[in-house]
Order: sequence, then structure tokens, then C-alpha cells
Amino acid sequence: MSKSVSSGALQSGTADPVAEAASIMILLGLKEAGVPNVGYGKASATRASLLQQARSLLATASPVTLEERHRFLAVKAALEALEATERGDELLPFRDQFRGHVEAVRGGEGAEIFGGRRITNKPNVETAFLRAAMYVLWERAEGDDVARAQIVRDAVSLEIIGRKTDSDKKNTNAVKKRVANIKNRARDGAGNVAAEWEHIDIVTRLVDAAGYRRLHDFQ
Repeated sequence: MSKSVSSGALQSGTADPVAEAASIMILLGLKEAGVPNVGYGKASATRASLLQQARSLLATASPVTLEERHRFLAVKAALEALEATERGDELLPFRDQFRGHVEAVRGGEGAEIFGGRRITNKPNVETAFLRAAMYVLWERAEGDDVARAQIVRDAVSLEIIGRKTDSDKKNTNAVKKRVANIKNRARDGAGNVAAEWEHIDIVTRLVDAAGYRRLHDFQ
């Protein structure tokens, strides 16, 4: 499964079976991404037992509204992706399902696939995640021109800052503009929050605990 699994994208903010299953998915995702000291709670808990626990939780869920159904199906897709890794199966179908249901709620590029409402200029899940990583890495690299130059090159190669140009200066300015936009649209309670903030917490953990230093690490 892509590392772009965010607590905001999966959880509903209430104590319900889907939110609890989502928490398990996030924990397992961080563990697989190499974040150390991510415990499984009870000493007897294993990856297999947590996957079973998540499946049991989803079996008790009763989504009613369209948004609740999309959240349920997004978590179910994440669970099936993790189970697919156990079997060595292809993950792409589950990634597409996950992305579609998340964006049906959040309004990204794929929102209309599952009957959601597309919000103009809102990035898809993967792009928002990589831009969040770009933001965190850029802020951490203040005063380090070499590191920031690498961030710009990676952002261009991953196509997350708009149209590529042959000008390093223009590409750097594009990154600076995107970072400033994310920073200015933080969680300030005004309601105009950048989609990237869904992922900042997990990105920060990957940088601090798993040693992620380049944008390509987050793919």
C-alpha cells in the first residue's frame, strides 16, 4: 500500500469500528514504513492478529450515510491491501479503490469515480502526501542550499509542483510558492485548510523516526 495513508483520510473523528480499524491500518503502515518503536499495544498482538481484529471491527460497522460508506470502503481497501502483501498479490487495484473512496469524501481528482464531488484544483491523495513531504523536508532544510536543491529536483521529477521547466530558478520558486501556500493554509480553524495537512503528522514521523530524507523515500 502507498505510504500516503493519513489519519484524517481514514478516520471519522469518532469512536466507532471504522475509526478503530483505521487506527490499526495506520499503525501497521507506519511499522511497515520503518518507523521504530511502534508498538502493537498488547504484548501478544501480532501483525496477523491485528489484521484479524481490523476485519472483525469492520464486520460490526453499519455505515449509513454516503460519506460513512466511503470511509468504510476506504479502510476495507487498506485492509485488503495489507492482506495482499501477505499473499504476494498485486496492490494496484486496492490502491485505486482506496484513493477513489477517499477522494469521494475529500474531493480530489478521482472523486467522481465513486459518485463524489470533485473540488477544483484539489490534489489527489498521492500528490497531497508528496507535497506534505516536500513541505516538511523544505522547512527542515532551512539554510542548507544543497538539500533544498535536491528537494527541487525531486519535486520536478515527481511532477508535484506543476509544469516542469528547464529553469532551476523557476522550479525553485515553484517549490517556494507551494510551501508558502501549504504554510498559510494550516489548521487555523478558518476552514480553508490545505489538503497536505492531512498527511503532515505521518510525514513528520517518517522523517524523524524512519530517517526519510528525500521525496523519493515517500513513494
